[in-house]
Amino acid sequence: MKKLFLMILVICWLLGNKSFSATVIKSEYIGNDIYKLEMNDGCIYQGELFTTMPKIKLKNLLKKANKTFTYHGNGVEDCTRSSNGYLKDGKFIKGNFVSGFYKDNSGYEKMGTFVNGFLQNGYSKAPNGAMLEGSFLNGKLNGKGRYTDSDGSFWEGNYENGYLIGKANYYDAKEKVTWKGNSSKGTGILTFVGSVKKYYDNGKIETGKCDINGCNFSITKSLEDIKKTENEKESKKKLYKKIYNKCILENLKGQTDKEAIKIIKETCKDKAENPSMLDKLFN
Repeated sequence: MKKLFLMILVICWLLGNKSFSATVIKSEYIGNDIYKLEMNDGCIYQGELFTTMPKIKLKNLLKKANKTFTYHGNGVEDCTRSSNGYLKDGKFIKGNFVSGFYKDNSGYEKMGTFVNGFLQNGYSKAPNGAMLEGSFLNGKLNGKGRYTDSDGSFWEGNYENGYLIGKANYYDAKEKVTWKGNSSKGTGILTFVGSVKKYYDNGKIETGKCDINGCNFSITKSLEDIKKTENEKESKKKLYKKIYNKCILENLKGQTDKEAIKIIKETCKDKAENPSMLDKLFN
């Protein structure tokens, strides 16, 4: 059993929507349904707004201070002027940020679609470069995904509630080797069980098994050996096909009996796998 500590940073944080609307202290109509709003907390929004009133009434209302408006449509909310600020650039629906790019002042960023402030599909990146990519549920990887560490190592496969389970790949950037096998669900640890293959960047391939006592790699092949074996298999397939077609051509001439035809076809298949066997039957 190969255990690899999965040091996934908690970078699937809640976006922190401060509200679904904002109190405006200064406003400006830019044109083409785009408005610029300055809020009392220092944030600036430029984009579309939610309204059911005629545009002319909205423009007049914007001239009055301390009114509340809701972001709706494409826009940019810039709240980077505060120490714990952020930037949202994308699409809003009735105040909720639903898709686009998000980045806070500490350097964390996200890109994708969002539900209730949580990333649903896309990527989440920490200041040190560590990144989560894929499908998310309540802020955790759920479904097909990938975690890449700051050193370039990565874990990819199917995630369940933030943990890898089933078929998985692990790339060790330091050792320059990719592990491929089945993982069992754990708590912060990726555990390989059963058959496992290790693919080195230099072309070497190791095949072995992992259990509770560790991993044992008894077969070592180079990439060149693997290709050679594949070529040999392909050559055998072509030879078997040639033998089978020749057998059919030679023994089905004038044959009309369905049962005899069936026997000849089955026998020719056997000959393709063991040519010497049919020599005794047809020669």
